[in-house]
Amino acid sequence: SRTFFQLLLNLCTHANQILKEDALCLQLQSPIYVLGDIHGNFADLHFYLDQLCNFNALKYTASKFLFLGDYVDRGPGSVQVAAYLLAMKVLSPNTVFLLRGNHEMWTVNGDQLQYGEGSFKSCCQRMFGEAEGNRVWESMNETFSLLPLCGIIDKKIFC
Repeated sequence: SRTFFQLLLNLCTHANQILKEDALCLQLQSPIYVLGDIHGNFADLHFYLDQLCNFNALKYTASKFLFLGDYVDRGPGSVQVAAYLLAMKVLSPNTVFLLRGNHEMWTVNGDQLQYGEGSFKSCCQRMFGEAEGNRVWESMNETFSLLPLCGIIDKKIFC
């Protein structure tokens, strides 16, 4: 819908401001949940978060969350997963940390020959049409380009 399209563009703008403050390599402390390779599977993301926290109480949880990248491509909910994770980061920037995986690169998530209908670009176009889908895809990739590349937990665990 047009409203969701505009919300995603605004979300990217807000996320960009927050992500510019994160270091390229995050220094994190436990307790922290580490999750990765969601690949557009919103049902899995929802299941994990239901077990670990209540979205409305995210700011107040004692734990932090580190997502290792590869949020998009392959699964049917790439747009929803990316939007949900960025919204979590915007709402709770000191609790939620997002790393950039190889699928958060436009050269990978735009590869419609490799991933076909499962590519992030195809998902955006299917949801919003070609022109607006391309705008969402470009905006999301601009945001992805600001994601940190790695994190170190307790000066011992390299992610």
